[in-house]
Amino acid sequence: MANEFLDIVAKVKYGKPLKNLNYKQRFIVEDNTPKIINMAKGSEVKEAHTQLKKNLGRNPTLQEIRNKGNFSYKGVKNNLGNLKLSEGRTIASAVGSKAASASAINKRIALDKLIFNDVVERYKYPKQSFEAGKNKILTNPQLAKKYKLSPDQVERTVARIRKNNKLNFITKPVSELNKAKIARRKTAQKTYSVPSLEKKYGGTKKVHLGHAGDLYNVPVTAASLKYTPSKINLLIEKKIDPAIKSIIQSQKRLVKYKPKGYKKMIENYNVKGLKYASFAKGYKLFPPLDPNTLKRGPGIIDYSKSVDTLGLTKNKPLQKLTAQDKALIEINRKNVLESQKKVTSKEVNKILKFIKKATKAGPSGQAMASGSSTRQAGIREINPMRYPTVPKYQEGGFTSYFNGGIVAVKGVK
Repeated sequence: MANEFLDIVAKVKYGKPLKNLNYKQRFIVEDNTPKIINMAKGSEVKEAHTQLKKNLGRNPTLQEIRNKGNFSYKGVKNNLGNLKLSEGRTIASAVGSKAASASAINKRIALDKLIFNDVVERYKYPKQSFEAGKNKILTNPQLAKKYKLSPDQVERTVARIRKNNKLNFITKPVSELNKAKIARRKTAQKTYSVPSLEKKYGGTKKVHLGHAGDLYNVPVTAASLKYTPSKINLLIEKKIDPAIKSIIQSQKRLVKYKPKGYKKMIENYNVKGLKYASFAKGYKLFPPLDPNTLKRGPGIIDYSKSVDTLGLTKNKPLQKLTAQDKALIEINRKNVLESQKKVTSKEVNKILKFIKKATKAGPSGQAMASGSSTRQAGIREINPMRYPTVPKYQEGGFTSYFNGGIVAVKGVK
């Protein structure tokens, strides 16, 4: 009865019986005759189900039952009762799916085998350690380039190898890590500073002799050595130093590789570096890099906190100071130390609160990601070989210009 009525509807609408309609036409006919759609009886659905199960050797799908009795979707669903349906795949599609699955597994096995040794080698050293760099451990981008794979393929494969083989980076004891840190600092002091002078100018337990610049990448001057309340100095080391160090290292790579748009990238980093230095309220400085001459200027200096509080040595590196320069420094150096001892706890806490809030938002007001010290500082290090174009930054109206090595940034006090 139901099928006969649907045939009539089909002939009226399309001029041919229901069985000769395409899927779309049949759907329109069936779903636009709701009263007739529900006329499929439970006995008819059960009979179609039984015959199909016998012929197929499995439970039929809903669509197969519909095709068998020219039933509507609702007609079958409303009369199924306790009848069970298959997952909807035919034997042919199941075979094809099985073959595709096997192919995918073989591909994963091949990828695992291809980069397995490189990945295992990575976990023989502490994460991002000096030893790893010395032994030329390949990063994910380097693996992708070496084996001509996509970054996503490498990332998934590395994660799979690590999980399946329970690989973890070696963790050095705290004592050993501290020794390595002290050794790196001593090396940096010998390279960019004068240890004997730093010892002479040393502060106290309450007021540290802080490096306002980047000890590990830029020569130390009497202007960049600042007497800093200990709590502020320790927070700067944690929240601001990693960002400035990262920026300077990225600028060095840009100078080395000179990718397309590198001058603009250098300028963008100058803006970020100056902004981060401003968070420290005069206790930190960023030496900007001139994108044209590729020379660093002194940056914005608050001399009131510097060892050379009058700027008499004219930002000359400690390694080039004369006996006369050192004598000029001694005129007011101790006065600066005494003035910093008098900074009240209220003032210190106010600066600490500001630094925490400012670094949490980053130089562009964006929330910072968790993870490495670089990402915690809100800075993405640039690898010019991977990022050949100029990244877009929300500079928040900051502009910079160079004039004889001096940099002025709108909005940075």
